[in-house]
Formats: sequence, structure tokens, C-alpha cells
Amino acid sequence: MPKYKKYYEAKGEMEKYHDIAKRWKKGYRKRTGSDRYIPREWSPEDDKLILEHKIPDRELSEQIQRSVTAIQVRRCRLKGNKE
Repeated sequence: MPKYKKYYEAKGEMEKYHDIAKRWKKGYRKRTGSDRYIPREWSPEDDKLILEHKIPDRELSEQIQRSVTAIQVRRCRLKGNKE
């Protein structure tokens, strides 16, 4: 529950707040593709494409069948190991 629960109850907007949060989460999943693809092992070809970063993550997502979030997390982990 949010810290300002009493404020929302006083205004009668607590349910509205939760509805907006739920809709945002669903929209985010649709935009990033986090619920479209089946998890699987990363291949060296995938890692190479991710590190090159020649095309936007959204296009790369469709090309390698991974979510945008998964691509971003993988890139951070790969760069973290090299530094």
C-alpha cells in the first residue's frame, strides 16, 4: 500500500490509483514484449548483436525473439563482466 493511503481514501481515489497502475503495467508488457517470448539460453550470436547495438532494441527484440527488457538486462550484464 502506498504511504499516502489515508489521502487516497479521503479523496475516494484509491481504486482509481490501482486501476491506473494495473493498466500501465499491462501496457508496458505489450510495449516491451516481456510476455510474448519463451525464455531460453542466450547464444553467442545474440550476445554479439546486443553488444553491437546497431539497431534499436525494439527492432532487435523482434529479430532475435527476446523482450526489450531482456535485451537491456543482458547488455548490462555483458558490459559489467568486461569492466
